[in-house]
Amino acid sequence: PKQFCYACIFFLASVLVLQVCILVCLLRRLAEVHRLAAPDPSPHSAAGAAVAAQVEGSRGQVGVPRLRSAAAVSSSDTVPVGSGRSLALGVAAGLGADSVMLFLSSLLHWSSCDVVLLVDTPIDASLLQAEGLDLKRVTFEIIPRPLPIPWSGFHSDNARAWLYQDYLTRNHVDTSYALVQLSDVDDVAFQADPFSWLVSSGGDSGVHAFADEPGWVVGSDTRIRESLRNCYGIQEEDKLASQPILTAGYVIGRVGDVMQYVKRVADELAAHQGCERQGLHEAVHNYVLRQSGLGVQLAVHENRRGPVWTGGNVPKGAVQLDRSNDAVITADGSSYIVLHAYTGHEDLWRRMATRFLRNHRERLAVLDCSAFDILPGDMAGFDLDH
Repeated sequence: PKQFCYACIFFLASVLVLQVCILVCLLRRLAEVHRLAAPDPSPHSAAGAAVAAQVEGSRGQVGVPRLRSAAAVSSSDTVPVGSGRSLALGVAAGLGADSVMLFLSSLLHWSSCDVVLLVDTPIDASLLQAEGLDLKRVTFEIIPRPLPIPWSGFHSDNARAWLYQDYLTRNHVDTSYALVQLSDVDDVAFQADPFSWLVSSGGDSGVHAFADEPGWVVGSDTRIRESLRNCYGIQEEDKLASQPILTAGYVIGRVGDVMQYVKRVADELAAHQGCERQGLHEAVHNYVLRQSGLGVQLAVHENRRGPVWTGGNVPKGAVQLDRSNDAVITADGSSYIVLHAYTGHEDLWRRMATRFLRNHRERLAVLDCSAFDILPGDMAGFDLDH
């Protein structure tokens, strides 16, 4: 009986240790969420103006990202950071620190581009500095809230087109940069410099768009098909039904051409408020790029052999990896430049986070509970095989 009691105590103690490990992990995540919480950063609020003024005063300091409100931009302040030829522009409103840091860390590891992220609340600079990022090339710009009419009535994913257009035109980006990418932030990571690929491939003109998995056509996506029918009629729906879906989460190209594309998308969305629904931007993106009157050169790249891998519709376990460096590779065996919609593949996300996020590796080491495995026969007198 005593041996049995000792075994019970040891078993319960082991279970308690496991629960403590799990609790520590949850508390760390909760602390991160609270750390990201901040007063309303809108330039129209007192708190937002104070935060913007404080960080704007640190402009030019080494290792400190710039933070500004859209209202603070003047004609003498049209270049967001530095004087590079390439600009990465994204919307990161409502995202957690890990998503933003993985985007930034993987991009800045490869590229010398400038980065502007449109946010509601900027990521804590200390978190970014802890990852060793070159923050002199990063700007967080506060999104003005509420958005102007009609965009205040659009879903946030649809309103991004106006946010892009507003930033690009207000900052006269076409006078400061040659190339620009517009991309999601929460599910995009980089395996090489996208701008170097663009130049070396001779594609540094026009707009580059990227298809989804083979077989995923407009007619197979209910939401895109219904949005096209509601906005443009059944004839346009039928005309595009057999076309491969072009993902709206990543676009790159010459600045003037990308600005023309994004203006057209924003104009189309504003003209079709009556069929506004979540995901409408995907239908409009495909509609605009398939129109002959767009006025810019368009290059469409397929998913399995192009530079951008979109993984949302790739079956689990079907990701091809280069075993020498864990890079995701094309059907031809070359490394993809950009990974898009990859976070649904948990093993891939962990590989990228382990590679590019220093603090993520440290958290995994601290929270490693693998030493507390309890196997059959581990306890004398309390054999789990019986």
